Amino acid sequence: MLVADSGAVVDGVFTSPSESSVPGLPEDKQKAVAGFVRLRGAMDALGITQMEQRAVWRVLAAIYHLGLAGACKVGRKQFMRFECANHAAEALGCEFEELNTATFKHHLRQIIEQVTRRPRRPGLEDEETSSGLKMTGTECVQGMAAGLYQELFAAVVSLVNRSFSSHQLSMASIMVVDTPGFQNPRHQGQDRAATFEELCHNYTHERLQLLAYQATFVSTLERHREEGVPVPFDLPESSPAMTVAVMDQSPSQVHSAAGGGHGDARGLFWVLDEEVRVEGSSDSVVLERLRVAFEGTGVDTEGTAVLRTCEQPLHFEVSHQRGRDPVRYDLAGWLRRAKPNLSAMDAPQILQQSQREELRSLFRARATLSPVSRAVAGLEPTSQQALQRARVVRRTFAGSLAATKRRAPCVQIKLQVDALINLVKGARLHFIHCLTSAPAVDSKRGQGCPPPQQPGGNHPGAGEAQALDVPALRVQLAGGHVLEALRLHRAGYADHMALGQFRRRFQALDPPLMKQISASTEGVDERKAVERLLQTLDLEEQAVAVGHSQVFLRAGVASRLERQREQLAAQSLVLLQATCRGFLSRQALKKLKLRRLAAQCIQKNMVAFLAVKDWPWWRLLGSLRPRLSATIGTEQLRAKEEELAGLRRKLEKSEKSRKELRQSTELLESTVRLARVGESEAEIQSYVIRCTGNSALKKSEITNPTRVDQSRK
Repeated sequence: MLVADSGAVVDGVFTSPSESSVPGLPEDKQKAVAGFVRLRGAMDALGITQMEQRAVWRVLAAIYHLGLAGACKVGRKQFMRFECANHAAEALGCEFEELNTATFKHHLRQIIEQVTRRPRRPGLEDEETSSGLKMTGTECVQGMAAGLYQELFAAVVSLVNRSFSSHQLSMASIMVVDTPGFQNPRHQGQDRAATFEELCHNYTHERLQLLAYQATFVSTLERHREEGVPVPFDLPESSPAMTVAVMDQSPSQVHSAAGGGHGDARGLFWVLDEEVRVEGSSDSVVLERLRVAFEGTGVDTEGTAVLRTCEQPLHFEVSHQRGRDPVRYDLAGWLRRAKPNLSAMDAPQILQQSQREELRSLFRARATLSPVSRAVAGLEPTSQQALQRARVVRRTFAGSLAATKRRAPCVQIKLQVDALINLVKGARLHFIHCLTSAPAVDSKRGQGCPPPQQPGGNHPGAGEAQALDVPALRVQLAGGHVLEALRLHRAGYADHMALGQFRRRFQALDPPLMKQISASTEGVDERKAVERLLQTLDLEEQAVAVGHSQVFLRAGVASRLERQREQLAAQSLVLLQATCRGFLSRQALKKLKLRRLAAQCIQKNMVAFLAVKDWPWWRLLGSLRPRLSATIGTEQLRAKEEELAGLRRKLEKSEKSRKELRQSTELLESTVRLARVGESEAEIQSYVIRCTGNSALKKSEITNPTRVDQSRK
């Protein structure tokens, strides 16, 4: 909720017709003002400048005035209140016509793109330019507001990343992924169906649970099987994969088991993306396709259906938490949500071409980035981690380039979660399961009646100690495979590391082996070294297992070995610390002695000065010293002048000798040049004489050929 005094933040951008006509005006203004002050304090703490803050307020004010402007529901698409639209244009730093064109007149941009772009295949062009569902005026205004807020959110994320980023090379970093968690209206005591936004939150939650399932069970058992280490544990039969497939199963993932024999079992996001480009399609068609594809598919061994249609029209139920906690969704209006909003696509251009300098400087940096997705923020190359995130996101979105070019909202949701999962996979994963006892959920079908709202708070039983809801905890424990993970942790090997890493880490516990490896000039056989080290450590046979390339340890074994190594190295570390502290203490003592000597010298001089400062001859010396210093300065100046005169004489002598040397050099060069000319003339004369003789001989041979022939005979 945006509340501010007119002109308190920026010049008049929050002007409204009257407080009584403003929708959503909060009743407690003091609380809102206090929250706004805290917000500004947080922005100052993050290093966000005043110009950047003014840009943020202007975009928020434009969104506020766009909400007041509205759109005409009858006739052509235009703003209902032109005064509010003018305020929005003024806040954005653009003309009213420019804002009106970007909000309503999308066909002009499409015509320009069709004229200027290169010719392509007809099928691809029809696919990208298909209009699908028509947009109303209200949807255009909402799209412009959503586009502005999306760009503002990306800018704020960039500012926050800038305050935390560092240009230094980091050796390690911690990344925390905190999602809203599982959303179910019944948990809040609300008798309604879940919305599309709650479906997106639940989809993200299911994807993270699927990642935890794969990392905890699938990858662990696969690693043990590859290393030849048997584990008495069977893979859980149910997983979140089937629930995830209901939402994002792509055409390439379709198989006979997923669709119950149907050949086109695509997930909800892909069905919405396809049906939104079909003229005359509706939400009921989407629900029918989902029903045919997934209604007969079970999510667990008990036969719980992963998807079930409800009695209410356009309502369906998805079994989340491995079928323990189903959620009812209302599909009405989802097809319209899946259509790309052209007004939202024009919002970045409005901000980047604004006449306001603060808006241009804040949003122009985002224009230089490759727009893989308008909803992805934080891709600016401000740090090493940001470059890694950008590389992972671009690689993920490159897999669905056609959907990215169409700006398909549903497919972009899936791609964003894919990018998050791919980014998290490259790290060392640690899953934290947050359990709550507040929801009143029926353990069978989740249809338990929630307790009534208490008058003292927003949640049931506010102000009182809530009773522990055991069925709800069981549902959460079963949905997250917590108990199965604990059984695998106890039955299997909790820690594993490579043979070389294990040897280097714990070879200090076997000094003879350590000396032998240090003295060896050849390569180390890691397997033999590890087996010898394990014999020395005298561990239980079931506590450790050696595979082909890794060592597997039971829970607690690695920590026990770490404590033994620390105890062994503690004595050496104590001696090292004592030596370092002794050296530092001696250095500090030397500094203290030097400072003490300097202080004593200063004290002696001060005592001598205080003893003679009142003597008459000292006063006489104090009065004569400035004059003596002036005389000494005059003598020094005279000496410097004499030295300068001597240097000038030396310079003149050197200039004179340099001129003489130059003249002699020129004379020698002219002599050498004349000698070379004489030699060349003599050579030319001798050559002329030889040529003359040869020519005379040739002439005589030509005039007397008979004599030449006789002489040859």
